[in-house]
Amino acid sequence: MNFFCSVLLIFLYIKIGKLHQAVEQYLLKSKILCTIVRMNVPMSNFKTFHGPDILEQAKFELPLSPNTKVSYVSINDVSSVIVETLLDERHAGKIYNLTGPEALSCEEIAQILSKMCEKSISYQKKAPEAFQIELEQQGLPNWAVKSVAELYRFQEQYNDYVNMVTKDVSLVLGRPAQSFRDFVSHEIE
Repeated sequence: MNFFCSVLLIFLYIKIGKLHQAVEQYLLKSKILCTIVRMNVPMSNFKTFHGPDILEQAKFELPLSPNTKVSYVSINDVSSVIVETLLDERHAGKIYNLTGPEALSCEEIAQILSKMCEKSISYQKKAPEAFQIELEQQGLPNWAVKSVAELYRFQEQYNDYVNMVTKDVSLVLGRPAQSFRDFVSHEIE
């Protein structure tokens, strides 16, 4: 059986999401036996992209309002769901929207990090233009800078979509989705 990992339907309104939507539509219309796995924003972004700032400066910055909530998902949960869908044909023809077990704001993330790292970690909203300049300085190609900036704009403007929580991880794996606290605890070890 085949699978296709996509972005959540909520991101289908931005350019990169429309590319995923075209592939999904093709698969759904075809006779290809597959499972579509859509994922929300990965928790690991906090380690991969913001880890150095969190460790060295005790802060992180994103172009999101402090109260914008997102149901970040564990990449471990995503990979476990994909493995399960490949091994069990009962998932054929299904679409799963993967999220974490709760939607968290950047302020709440900073509080969790502060408590678990035993030091004060703060969150500051970064101006979208300054965020884009920072991405360019990191060497990202222009198309990637535009896509990432568009993704954050969408999260800010359509927060009712990115903060939704599904039970699809639990449905497929038979256990709860990993929480952000569990993710941080695992990364500290």
